[in-house]
Amino acid sequence: MSTRRRIQLAVLTLAAFGLCWAVAWYVVRDRVHQSDEYLLTADRVDLTPLPPWIHSDIKTEVLGSASLDGPLSILDPQLTQRLHDAFPLHPWVEQVIKVSKQYPARVKVELVYRRPVCMVEVPGGLFAVDAASVLLPSGDFSPNEASRYPRLAGVTTIPLGQVGTPWGDPRVAGGSQLAALLLEGWNQLRLARIVPSPHPLDEAGEVFSYELQTLQGTTIIWGRPPGVSPNGEPTPDAKLAQLKQLAVQHGSLDSAGPVDLRSPGTWRSAVRTATKPEEPKVNPEGK
Repeated sequence: MSTRRRIQLAVLTLAAFGLCWAVAWYVVRDRVHQSDEYLLTADRVDLTPLPPWIHSDIKTEVLGSASLDGPLSILDPQLTQRLHDAFPLHPWVEQVIKVSKQYPARVKVELVYRRPVCMVEVPGGLFAVDAASVLLPSGDFSPNEASRYPRLAGVTTIPLGQVGTPWGDPRVAGGSQLAALLLEGWNQLRLARIVPSPHPLDEAGEVFSYELQTLQGTTIIWGRPPGVSPNGEPTPDAKLAQLKQLAVQHGSLDSAGPVDLRSPGTWRSAVRTATKPEEPKVNPEGK
């Protein structure tokens, strides 16, 4: 038999095998897709463990809103992409790192969650935001939980969008960045509020100066928030270090005397005593 003839026979054999395999798969594919080892249900979707500040059932909410809560097959080539696209729509999800399928049927979803850094105080209630001023589900916070976070006061706007989107006010943007820096030491320093200046420092209206109010009503001048040019002021970390040092040296910031953190090496300046406002309630709707 010639070489050409052998090649032709080999090609025909492979083609016949491929056709038989395709027919066999067509007959059994539905049975395979529905078999338990390929069937994905909600209890087989594993998420990165939730941090303690999130009380929402993120998995159930995401799968339900994306119509992914019914039995799915891990043989679906679009499954990981559909899940990857669905989870960022939840306001608590900042980023999807990876979605991976496993056999028997199981999917692992690696997520980065948003972290609340402060409560924005507006007439009628409080709104939780993260360091990027993204509005978070305020209904996840009890009044006791809300009281543990820095409070951003002096905001006259309301959020421009829904939960999961930035507030849309530069006062909140700068204030939330400052709150993120102060978060860990907030209660130890016995701070009560962050208050932006009534007028911006720049012509574009994007940069505001900030003051801190203690629980006893003493106002400490902080200056520009993190994330913007210091413009001659000490760095945010240097200001925070000085704040902690003053609290240790004097027992409390209220006993430290007038403090202006904007001037390197000179920490005394005009300080006001603030009137403690009435405590607002957490906004239950988050909008």
